[in-house]
Amino acid sequence: MKYFYLLLLLIFTSSAATYAQSNFKPGYIVDLKGDTIRGSVDSREWDINPATVIFRSANDNQEKTYAVADIKAFGVAGNAYFEKVEVPVSLDYVDVTKASALLKDTSVVRTVFLKVLTTGNVANLYSYTDLIKTRYFLQDNAAKHAEELVYHVYTDQNVSFLKKVTRYKTQLQYLAQNAKMDNASLTNKIQNAQYEQNDLVGIVRTINQEKGATFTAEKLFTTRFFVGLSFVNSALGYSFANPFNENTLKHSAPKIGAGIDLIFNKNTQKVFFRIEAGYSENKYNFTIAENSFSSLAYYINQKAISLQPQIIYNVYSKDKLKVFIDAGFLYNYYNYNNYDIYTYSNNPPVKEKRPYLTFEKSSVHILLKTGVVINKHFELNLGYVTKSELSASTNVAFSMSAYQAGFNYLF
Repeated sequence: MKYFYLLLLLIFTSSAATYAQSNFKPGYIVDLKGDTIRGSVDSREWDINPATVIFRSANDNQEKTYAVADIKAFGVAGNAYFEKVEVPVSLDYVDVTKASALLKDTSVVRTVFLKVLTTGNVANLYSYTDLIKTRYFLQDNAAKHAEELVYHVYTDQNVSFLKKVTRYKTQLQYLAQNAKMDNASLTNKIQNAQYEQNDLVGIVRTINQEKGATFTAEKLFTTRFFVGLSFVNSALGYSFANPFNENTLKHSAPKIGAGIDLIFNKNTQKVFFRIEAGYSENKYNFTIAENSFSSLAYYINQKAISLQPQIIYNVYSKDKLKVFIDAGFLYNYYNYNNYDIYTYSNNPPVKEKRPYLTFEKSSVHILLKTGVVINKHFELNLGYVTKSELSASTNVAFSMSAYQAGFNYLF
């Protein structure tokens, strides 16, 4: 057991080193001369806008890191596109728990990679996210200048509720008027718009008369089904108080399984959620002496249907090889359709059935795994199931734990 925990610890601590794992996808950079260089971009989840990007040129296949000062733009085909822009960036919080008590200008000028959301003949829309908040930027293509769509939240000492500044609606209305698109329908859409990507993209696309490109990322969430077979070495521990007797019985048996992976980002697959179901059977028999004249023989046939919710983290990820750690819970539902207890007496000789023992119908365990995925479809894993009580009374207690080795085929 201690060796399994040590293995998990070593893999987990190595995740810091392997976090920089590459995930190259077709893409490009635009250099300072304005030339587009095609190759592969190390695609990330980019929950916040990147300050650097790793690029591999199609010509020499060499990896190089580019900062904001080095290039004008970069993109990952079908995923995300970023342009370098120098803009004033507001630094106040819009989180209601962190909102300022005063409305004041917190903007600083920064040169950053803005994420392109939609472009057109009238205007372009961008976003910029850091640890403070997400901001949206609007570029009027006639002026060739991007400005932040203004949205502030602050508290007012004179009232008991938060106040909001929604100047972005005025900015969008002004853009619509200049583009001669200020009809009643669009005006109503602007006035009801939330400071959210879908609302703002829809308005700018309307102003652009649906002409142009919308650079929303491809759908990143996906699902994946799998089937598998494991070999489980179960340990059934028992402890009797009277007469005192305790031992651990081992039984190895196959376990069939199937399930689904809920993958939040199919490009990186760094973290995903797994739901797995399985079926297995265990058989145990043992004998203990009651006294010098009689003994008890136990015959236990256990059938288990399991449900296993798990979180899986890839500590190393390449297209042809992934190394993962896995933690979750194992819920077992049991059917004991044939467990018998017999008393054997030597004086006089007799065999008597004593079905007084009852087991719990279910048990919950912690499940720990580690493993590899080869060529995207073949998964090999090792696991440990922690000990949990199966039955308890004043005289006897049963518990179960297990080791397992398995193979899954990922569709």
